[in-house]
Amino acid sequence: MATILIAEHHTSDLTRLSRLLRSAGHEPIGARTVDEAASTLAVTRPALLVAAVQLGGDNGLQLLLRSRVTHPRMASLVTSDFSDTYLESEARQYGASAYLVKPFDPVAFLAHVSETLAGIGRPRRWVRKAVAPGTTMAIGDVVGELVDVSAGGLRFELPHGSAIALPRPFSVRLPSFETTLAVELVWTGRVTPSGRLSVGVSLAPASVEETRAWRMKINALAGGDAEAPVHEPTPS
Repeated sequence: MATILIAEHHTSDLTRLSRLLRSAGHEPIGARTVDEAASTLAVTRPALLVAAVQLGGDNGLQLLLRSRVTHPRMASLVTSDFSDTYLESEARQYGASAYLVKPFDPVAFLAHVSETLAGIGRPRRWVRKAVAPGTTMAIGDVVGELVDVSAGGLRFELPHGSAIALPRPFSVRLPSFETTLAVELVWTGRVTPSGRLSVGVSLAPASVEETRAWRMKINALAGGDAEAPVHEPTPS
């Protein structure tokens, strides 16, 4: 029914989940490290990623963050050996539809898989487009890196250790777009293990002319296949 990548460090859990998904008619692919999973994602396009938070010495949430640009149509579930409010919030910020704590009921797990797969392809409010790596943005004197943009907002990362107050609204300078946008904070979250601050913002109420001008810039940007679900992460 669906190709599903399982990123799981524990061999026994990987085997159990693979058998469970195969019994439900899916095609599971296993990976035991972030690098193995990344290599698989480089040559395949799974419909769903099931990623464990603990992947040896790595954090499996890295896969969710990377795939938002490389595999924007892929859905994701996160599993963990323990309950952690912060990690659950972070997982949802990166697009996970659920945070499942082991051991979980097989029937409930398959129900989450089915529900998540059913949600793929639902209408999206905005199309997100990735920008070239190294594209800068700035808030005052703090310079960060733009990640993606849409007609309704954008996502960027600020350097590790950035201490900056984000009022409502605030201005973001976008040199590559030759514009400055008034935006409002939607969510923030740390990008582990780098410690950079990932920030999602929406456009603040603007004039019809300003909104039209920004959307024309977005429409002219290459990368129309970089769609992403409009599920915006909840504030952390």
